[in-house]
Amino acid sequence: MSRLRLGKKLQPAKKAWKSFSNKVQSKVQKLNIPKAIKTTFKRLLASLHSLHYLIRSRGRRRSLASNNYHVHVHVHSKKNISAISIDDLFTEPASSSVHAHDQGETSRGKEVIKKDLAEGSSDMNTIEDAWKALVAKSPQLHVDQKAEEFISKFREDMRLQKERSLLEFQEMLARGS
Repeated sequence: MSRLRLGKKLQPAKKAWKSFSNKVQSKVQKLNIPKAIKTTFKRLLASLHSLHYLIRSRGRRRSLASNNYHVHVHVHSKKNISAISIDDLFTEPASSSVHAHDQGETSRGKEVIKKDLAEGSSDMNTIEDAWKALVAKSPQLHVDQKAEEFISKFREDMRLQKERSLLEFQEMLARGS
């Protein structure tokens, strides 16, 4: 059977299908469905749609991240979260006693910690001197210097490697010619 005749033979079937689908569509649109049935049907579809994401079938692939994002935002945007006031967070009244002059204790009992500033040590006269002393004891001291050393070593290694590869390339060219 040639292709030209196939088109002519299928035309009556195509016309019949179109007329059938038009009749069914018009009758479905004219149906008077009660509002209660419509709302329950919509709720059922919504619940099935939410279960659709929980149950993974063999044929269905994972949906794109953007679609999941929109569904996630839509689901979680309906949650009404009550506002928290600052007064609720701090229910305890602020203590009125001042702890500025209390003596600290060590773990070895109740030995009083000696305060160098209170004794009037000569090397720490100002806050700046105390800050410099604290920074000098810091474990992060000389981090910048160590980083600079590492970077310079790395650059030197790269330069040496480049020189070696250039020398090897020149030797290969000399052997070839």
